[in-house]
Order: sequence, then C-alpha cells, then structure tokens
Amino acid sequence: MHIIPIALFFIPGLLLWTPKFSVTIGLLTVIYALFYCFKYKSKLNINKDDFLVFAIFGSYLITNIPITLADENNFRYIDAPSRILLFFPVYLMFKNELPKLSIRTPFEYGIIVGAIGAFFISIYQYYILEMPRVEGFLFSINFGYLACSLAFLNLSFIKGSSRKGLLICGFLCASIATTLTLTRGAIIAIPVLFTLLTWIYRKEINGRLCILGVVFFIFISGVIYSLSSGVQNRVGYTILEFSSIAAGDVSVSVSSGGRLQLWLASIKAFQQSPFIGLTHSEREALNLSLYNNGTVTEWVTAVSRGHAHNQYFEMLASNGILSFITIIMLFGVTTYLLFRNLDSIYSVSGVIFMSGIAIFGLTEVLLHANIINIYFGFFLAFFLASSLYGTKDCKGFIMLKASTS
Repeated sequence: MHIIPIALFFIPGLLLWTPKFSVTIGLLTVIYALFYCFKYKSKLNINKDDFLVFAIFGSYLITNIPITLADENNFRYIDAPSRILLFFPVYLMFKNELPKLSIRTPFEYGIIVGAIGAFFISIYQYYILEMPRVEGFLFSINFGYLACSLAFLNLSFIKGSSRKGLLICGFLCASIATTLTLTRGAIIAIPVLFTLLTWIYRKEINGRLCILGVVFFIFISGVIYSLSSGVQNRVGYTILEFSSIAAGDVSVSVSSGGRLQLWLASIKAFQQSPFIGLTHSEREALNLSLYNNGTVTEWVTAVSRGHAHNQYFEMLASNGILSFITIIMLFGVTTYLLFRNLDSIYSVSGVIFMSGIAIFGLTEVLLHANIINIYFGFFLAFFLASSLYGTKDCKGFIMLKASTS
C-alpha cells in the first residue's frame, strides 16, 4: 500500500485523541520522502513553481538565521522553522505521486475520524473528568486551534463528496470540541471561516440554504452555551476583560490585556532593532525596562523570552523587517497559488486551511508548537501539490494551464 493515503488518513485521524501519534506519522513521512527524492531525483523535474514553493517553505527559517547568529547560535529560533522546511521533500513526493492516486476517500475518512475522536475526548474530559478546559494531550489552546482546523477540513470537503453526512457530522463534532476548550481565538475563527467558505461558493449556494446554515449555527451555539457553565463563564469573563480594556484598566484583563501589553512590547522591540529584531534575553530586559517606566504591568516581566502570544508580533520582535518576508511568502504567496485554481476542492480547502492558521496566529505563536508545525508543514505540502499538480480525480492548475495553452 502506498504511504501517501496512509499518511493522509492517520495524520488528521490521530491528531487530537492520541498522544501525538500523528507527529510520528508525519516524521516517518518526511524520512520516506527524503529517500524517495534521493531515489527518483532524476524524475522530480523541478520547475519555477517548485522553486517558489521552496521559497515558501524556507522563508521562515532563512529570516531567523540573523537573530540565531546574533544570539550566539541559539538554535531555538530555527527549531520550528526547520521542521516546516523538512516537508519540502514531502511536497516533491506529492507532486510526483498525487496525480497517479485517488486520495479523497482515505483523506475524508481521516478528517472524519479525527473530528469524531476529538469530540469524544473533549466530552470525556469536560463532562466526566470535569476538567475546566478540554486539552486532550496538548495545551488547551493548541487543541482548540487544531480542532477548529479539522472542523473546516470536514466542511470544505462536502462539495462533491459521497460522504456528506459524515463530513457534516465531523464538522459539528470538531466545532463542539473547539468550543469546549474555551479557546477564544479558535471559537471566533468559526464564523469567520464559515463566512469565507460561503463567499467562495457564493455562486453555488442559494440564499435560503445560507440563511438556514446561519440559523443552525446560532442554534447550536445557543445549545452549547446553555449546557456549559464553563462557556457561560468564559463569555462573562471576556465581556469583563473588554470592558476593563475600554476603561483603560488593562491590569484587570490578564488574558486579553496581557496580550495587548505583549504586542506593545514587541513593537518596542522592533523599534529598537528594526532590521533583525532582538534576542530573547534582550526582549526580557526590554520588558523589565518597560515595566519600570510604567508602560506595562508587572505580569509582562514574568513572560519568558518576551513571548508575544501573537505569531506576527513574535516575528516582528525577533526578526525585524525580515518578518515581512515570511508573512508574505508563507501566507500571501501560498494563498495566491491556491486561489488560482478554486475549481479544485483541494485548493478551496487549502485556502480555508491557510486562513484558519492565519487567524489563529493573531492570538498565539502557534507555529512554534511541535504538533502544529508538523501538521502545518504536512498540509502545506499536500494542498500546494494537489492544487498545482492535481490528483488522479482532480486536475491541478499546471495541468489545466498546459491544456489551454
């Protein structure tokens, strides 16, 4: 049996209800891809699109090299970016093999199993173990992001699928799991991504169906809110936080207010070193200085490495203007490549996937988390390869372009 269908089933399928088994599958896929690329190097036929994809995968690593050297070769800066780059050989393998394979069935079953698994572990932890926030085998915030991402992988693959009922079930299961983590950055993403997917299919979805979907979503949200005291408390706490921020008292708002202060500190770090950013120790010293002059509260000084709790502000503080290269390549260019072929279900799902990651990055430095950057690297490779080169049952952009030229 080919490794690609296996990986496409097990990486999403084991994502949230096993102790990081999907990471093992992801790394085994990387090792296999490296051997594959070495064995078939003469058949890879790397072209200009592939060089652009390499730039996407390598941008995060390259922009972290200057700060790594500045911090006496502290490899912590390039640890996560290097894991993403490891999936470029996986992209090359996908490029060659996906056009020969029908992979929709194993992939859909993988995301369905992963979503249902996330649902059961969330129900078990929240209602039986009475944990305040669902976390699976991760931090609750990371579980929330991944569950939300799984939810919209399910929803985005409904079109043309023979498993519509199961995919809708997967979407609902993963959405409930997301909600029970009480991760606001993931919960807020649900209506945003739903709106984006509706806009992409605006010519195919009638107004009545759209309204029905919105009403159903509001109904489910109301049911979850009424059945969960944790969700009710989280909503109340959020209202209190934003009221405190609006009144100018960020000290009461530990979570949201704390993030705002960390973002301000990141901007100050960028102002001090706009070209390559500040090292972690320099950012900690800066935060202490900002506290001493009354710019931020004492809470900020306890945050190790000046961690920004925002992917973009973290890049800005640690990479300076170089961070814009990563943001443009990783999110802008990737989305552009996917948008060129929205007739492909893989391109549409890829756009939703990338949009989700981009939204999650507003409230956490999620690409530094081990399981998330493995998940991200794998699906970045998959969606780019399937969008550009297609699969056995869905033509890619390059093939469509060649047939019309």
